[in-house]
Amino acid sequence: GIPVVEVDLPLGLAGTESFLLSAGDALGRGEQARALIATESATAVRDVERHVARFVAGQRASIATADPHLEQALHSLCLDLGLDVVSAEADDRGGTAGGDVAVPDARLCFAGTHMPLPPTWIRVSVGYPNFAYHPISERPDLGFKGFRVLVERIVEALLQREVSEASALALKCHRHSY
Repeated sequence: GIPVVEVDLPLGLAGTESFLLSAGDALGRGEQARALIATESATAVRDVERHVARFVAGQRASIATADPHLEQALHSLCLDLGLDVVSAEADDRGGTAGGDVAVPDARLCFAGTHMPLPPTWIRVSVGYPNFAYHPISERPDLGFKGFRVLVERIVEALLQREVSEASALALKCHRHSY
């Protein structure tokens, strides 16, 4: 007696809201879904807005995945975060023609760990299998909590690159000071 409802992945704010609205309306619980969205969405935005404004918004990003559902959800997430999305054409194995992603000026790339990327790019590993990210505690990618986790992972990847570049520069300057 329960209807089957096809929904997109609840990844990012818009994806999570759409998922909850579709499921809530199908189950006759649309008002409860809207109330939950109003509370949780506002809280999620409040929790990440400073990080997004300071580190994420305005960055160029690419999505390199062979999973069309994940690609659509990540594109929506990028829009939620104010990322400028540039395309990377993936083949049916998840790689790109010629083995490398050929998108100019992208800084972040949402890609599985099997995808080769230019060394100047910052990988945010998503999807399955993921050989670079194995949390011990609950760290979802989906829902409002997952939105917070993904923003945290994006910022962490950006900061790790900054620290790495600053360390390399400091080492170079130190070597030249002798």
